[in-house]
Amino acid sequence: MRAIILLVIGLAVGAIAASYAANTMAARHAYTRGVMAIMGHHVSALGAQAKAGQCPADASLDHLRRINGAAAEIEPAFAGADPDFFKHAHALTDAAAATLANPPADCPALKLAMAKVGETCKSCHELYR
Repeated sequence: MRAIILLVIGLAVGAIAASYAANTMAARHAYTRGVMAIMGHHVSALGAQAKAGQCPADASLDHLRRINGAAAEIEPAFAGADPDFFKHAHALTDAAAATLANPPADCPALKLAMAKVGETCKSCHELYR
């Protein structure tokens, strides 16, 4: 009887320890996932604006600023990654900065600008995602 009780206690402690270990392992990637989630949110928001045909310059500019900020966070978030990865990250940063420097005034210009940004995202995701 004592052996069964010790076995159950051992299994419970092991399950709790495994849960803590799994949470710790997942937390180490929170920053990288967060940067990509923020960027994805703002890219999606701009896509929805363009699809709806409502592209107010001030709202678009706010999303573009946030995309540019998230793009600047890629290098610190993925520290230690393949050097070629950072070439793609710099291309995204350059595309986001260029779009921010000359913000689109209407939906066709927004679609064109986001196509350029999207190409840089796609080129990296094809290799590293």
